[in-house]
Amino acid sequence: MCMIACPFGAISVDPLNHEVVKCDLCLGDPACSKFCPTGAIEYVPADAYSLTRQREAIKEISKMMTTIAKGGA
Repeated sequence: MCMIACPFGAISVDPLNHEVVKCDLCLGDPACSKFCPTGAIEYVPADAYSLTRQREAIKEISKMMTTIAKGGA
């Protein structure tokens, strides 16, 4: 839906990998977040909060993998 909605045409599909390819964030000042009529896109620079969330996700994945390796559900 973002591909259709983006007025800048900055989101596309890579035909070889069949993946959505995002833009380069307008060199750190993404216009899409400024002009999104619904506020669905917000640009937030990576910070310690993002890193903390990533670390928590990695811990959860590690726990799941350990459970699976032990034969649990």
